[in-house]
Amino acid sequence: MKAANRLRVSFFLSFAVLVTVGGDASVVRITAREDVEAGKAGSSGNVGEAVVLSWEKFGDGKYTVQVTDDLVSGTWRGLPGTWPIGETRWTDSNVGREVKRHFYRVESGGIHTEPIGGFVRVSAVRNGLTMMCVPLWSSDVRLNGDAGCVGDMLKQNLCGGPAGAAADFILKWDPAEQKYKRAWLIGGTGKLDYDGKWWDDDRADFSDMRLEVGDCFWLRRRDTGPEEVDIVFLGGVPYQETKTIRFVRGRTMFCWPYPTVLALNDSTLAEIGAGGPDLERADVVSEWDLERQEYVKAFLLGGTGGELDGTWFNPGPTPPPGPSEVQFEPGVAFWYERRSAEPAVWVCHRPY
Repeated sequence: MKAANRLRVSFFLSFAVLVTVGGDASVVRITAREDVEAGKAGSSGNVGEAVVLSWEKFGDGKYTVQVTDDLVSGTWRGLPGTWPIGETRWTDSNVGREVKRHFYRVESGGIHTEPIGGFVRVSAVRNGLTMMCVPLWSSDVRLNGDAGCVGDMLKQNLCGGPAGAAADFILKWDPAEQKYKRAWLIGGTGKLDYDGKWWDDDRADFSDMRLEVGDCFWLRRRDTGPEEVDIVFLGGVPYQETKTIRFVRGRTMFCWPYPTVLALNDSTLAEIGAGGPDLERADVVSEWDLERQEYVKAFLLGGTGGELDGTWFNPGPTPPPGPSEVQFEPGVAFWYERRSAEPAVWVCHRPY
């Protein structure tokens, strides 16, 4: 099946892909229908219960909508329903909270869009920290951007406050300065120009923070609202053939830069790491346990002369000592602690 060319992507809690079919430009757009109470800072609902697809006519006018939650396997399934000739709109209502991610494409006359994108759902706990990343491409990466920017997606189920001590907030790590940049969600002031915006105390002004695809951060929810809420990222699938991540001495917050699942010990990360016999003398990858609110660590075993040298190893006691079972997942971020003074560059290759 021939794939159409991708030319442009943009979205407002939606995204559009301009494809070229037989010399004619056509647009495929995906939008997320929100719950009634969504879109307000402090909402107690969870958004994204349905995804609405609409597109301009292309191909032979007969369309099939296909979905996958695994871009690597390449297994696409047609969604149930029939489309009368010329119908260019369809709603996927099977996206309840148990559905963590969906990616969509539209087919007509043997031509399909590339996997044009979809959504990734990440859980955030009340009165706790969640370590996450931006898994999908956005046309507006600002916290305080145009309607539908990354900041709008983040705030859908968060609670703002009149001061930083009473509001949900974001912490983004600066690896060069080895410190955080903070932005908190304004709410409850009654000022339309302020409520729903993100604030930076250091600047004493609205935050200028940007969150590109692959950027990592902490999200801190206060003791308000449901026990667990969803952060729903909606956007385009990253298509860079390679992505490089630079690790400096000290700590770097990072993620696997593609929206797929990959076991740490199946990755090439060990190729640029420094091994050692224990946590104190080796490079370390740390994953945040959302339920226990503590780290699960793995160090790069090396220098022992054993067959497990070069393996990311769990030091124990929980989980028990042994090869690490940590895996990268869409929307989840990690720490990398590098011992060497020399920076290292990890080149990641697109797996789909």
